[in-house]
Amino acid sequence: MGTITEPRRRYPLPIESITKRNLQFPPVKAMLLLSQCAQCKTHQGNLDGLPKVRLERELLSALASPVHGGIGHDGGYMSFSIYDITVPVMLHGLVVMDDYLLHAQNLERSNSLDPGSVLTSRLAPDMLTFGEQFVVNCNKVELHMTKLMNRNQAAPPNVAMIYPALQGRLLETRSFLRTIQPEDLANAQSHIYQLAPSVAKDWIGGDDYIRHVVLADFFFHIAVAHAILRHLGAPAGKKDYLGHLTPHGGGDYF
Repeated sequence: MGTITEPRRRYPLPIESITKRNLQFPPVKAMLLLSQCAQCKTHQGNLDGLPKVRLERELLSALASPVHGGIGHDGGYMSFSIYDITVPVMLHGLVVMDDYLLHAQNLERSNSLDPGSVLTSRLAPDMLTFGEQFVVNCNKVELHMTKLMNRNQAAPPNVAMIYPALQGRLLETRSFLRTIQPEDLANAQSHIYQLAPSVAKDWIGGDDYIRHVVLADFFFHIAVAHAILRHLGAPAGKKDYLGHLTPHGGGDYF
C-alpha cells in the first residue's frame, strides 16, 4: 500500500495506520478527527481511493458541515470565540503599526526629511494623514470593543502628532485590549449594533458587525498606513504588514 508521503498514490490511509510521522499532513489529520465522530465514519468510508486534492476538499468540507459537527467539531478541529478573532488579532496589528512608525522615522532620516513630515502625508486630499491613521485606529479599537462588551466608551484622548505620543497611544490601546477577558465578549454576537452615519444609517447583527465592520475597519487603517509608507518609498513589504509570525501560536494546527 502506498504511503502518505508518495504524492502519486491514492488516499486515505487506514485509520489504524496513522502515525505521528504522517499526522502532519492535513488529509491525515482530518481523517483522524473524522474517525473520532460516529456521525462522520460513514462519510469517511465513502472517500477511499479519491485523489489527494479531492480528498482534502471533501474532508475539510465534512468537518465544516453542520451534519458533522460544524466548526466546533467533536474532534476539536477548529473553534474560534469572539475573543479569539478580535483581541489577539488587534494586539498583533497594533504591533505592526508600531513598526510602521519606526519605518517612517527611518525614512525621514535616510532621505533628510524634516522630522515628522511623514506624519502629515496622505494618499489623497480627502483621506486621513499617516499620523491620523494611528490615532483613529486606536480610537476605533476602543469604540468597537466597548460596544461588543456593552459598555460605555470613555472619551478618546487628544494625541499630539509626534512619534512619542503616537507610540504611547498604541501602547495604551494594547494595554486596554489586555484587560478584556473572553467572558466579557460572551454575548457580543446576540446584540445588534448601530452603524456610524458615515457607513450606513442602519443596524447590523453581531456576527456581521464583527466580521464586516470591526475587523475590516481595523485592517483598513493598517493598510492605508502601509500604502502611504510604500508611496513615499519606504522599504515596507508584505512581510512587514503580516508582522512577526510564529508556527507555535497555541492552536491545533496541521
